[in-house]
Amino acid sequence: MSEHKLTTETKDSIYFRPTFPHKIDGSKIKSLEDVIKILSLMEIRLDDKAVKGLEHLIADDND
Repeated sequence: MSEHKLTTETKDSIYFRPTFPHKIDGSKIKSLEDVIKILSLMEIRLDDKAVKGLEHLIADDND
């Protein structure tokens, strides 16, 4: 049985999030498109130290 954590972000939305991480099998990644698809499905949060050098990859909220 999978366990999920219930969170509410707005009064009319409920989000279920897994309480455990999911592992990606690196041997199944065959192309750059696979990597891009995986990264586009993930929410990634970076601290200021990690952002240095990646400024050109960070999306603007205005776009």
